[in-house]
Amino acid sequence: MDTEGSDEISKLKPTSSKKKLVRSKTITEKVTPKNRDAVVKCTDMPEELQREAIGVATDAMNKFRLEKDMATYIKEEFDRRHSPSWHCVVGRNFGR
Repeated sequence: MDTEGSDEISKLKPTSSKKKLVRSKTITEKVTPKNRDAVVKCTDMPEELQREAIGVATDAMNKFRLEKDMATYIKEEFDRRHSPSWHCVVGRNFGR
């Protein structure tokens, strides 16, 4: 599946979290030289962690073309930085 133009990285959260997802203020950041924006619509992550997730997702999009490879990279990076177990799904039209 081609990821060109895919602007959504959806659902990055710890599996052990029992917290209820809440709407947060929208965070929008430029993520690539092509001026695509990352938009966080709903999360239970602190704002600093959201910005880190956007950075890791940007790295993944720049390094890989396949969504499954991007998801693996993001999951492993968050496991390394914040201890296991994280789940990551990358693709289009999730939660619409």
